[in-house]
Amino acid sequence: MKITEIINEDWNKVNHHDKTNGLSQKAVNAYRRENPGSKLKTAVTTKPSKLKPGSKAAKRRKSFCARMGGNKGPMKKPNGKPTPKALALRRWNCESIEEMQQLIMLGEQYISNLKEAGSPAQQAAIAINMKKNHKKPKK
Repeated sequence: MKITEIINEDWNKVNHHDKTNGLSQKAVNAYRRENPGSKLKTAVTTKPSKLKPGSKAAKRRKSFCARMGGNKGPMKKPNGKPTPKALALRRWNCESIEEMQQLIMLGEQYISNLKEAGSPAQQAAIAINMKKNHKKPKK
């Protein structure tokens, strides 16, 4: 009688050896061997400007960024190194939470200034002034 050995590959071990932030193609292949029929895919690392809007990859990236960006937790550890969340967001080319918070603050400031203005002419002047002074954050 033949004894067949079941090779149980540890895909997590493969993932730690390749030093990528997230699953590499090697780790995904190891996971698929362990779990046949799996639809696990690697990260969409293509820059958003290079992706065709509305494509499957663009939709996956947008969905991941929305889900992961909404998770609570710091972007940096106490020692200053980025957390796994920050590394994943960076790998998927998601906007950083700091940039999003800055944009939210600018929007709230804009709304409060418009509420303070009485006439439509004042509102228009404030809107034009805010537009001129707004500078995009550096990456």
